[in-house]
Amino acid sequence: RVDKEVEDSDLQLFKDFIESTFPGSLLTDEHQGMVHYHLTDKTLTWAQVFGTLEAAKEKYNIDDYAVSQISLEQVFLSFAQFQHCSRK
Repeated sequence: RVDKEVEDSDLQLFKDFIESTFPGSLLTDEHQGMVHYHLTDKTLTWAQVFGTLEAAKEKYNIDDYAVSQISLEQVFLSFAQFQHCSRK
């Protein structure tokens, strides 16, 4: 979540930073200054991700961030959504 006062161009700079720092990352959701990414690089460590985000906090006006592993429920919902989309 970035500061609500941040301009769209500044938010885009942050998104560009994430996408260049974590190649293969996928933007899964974006609304009201919150962006959700799926980091696909399985070689990343928790320390690398937290360290990178902590170092970028001030530069990109990050208010808060969270890092988590995907839950079994999220995997199920992802498959269910894929099945629903492929039937159309």
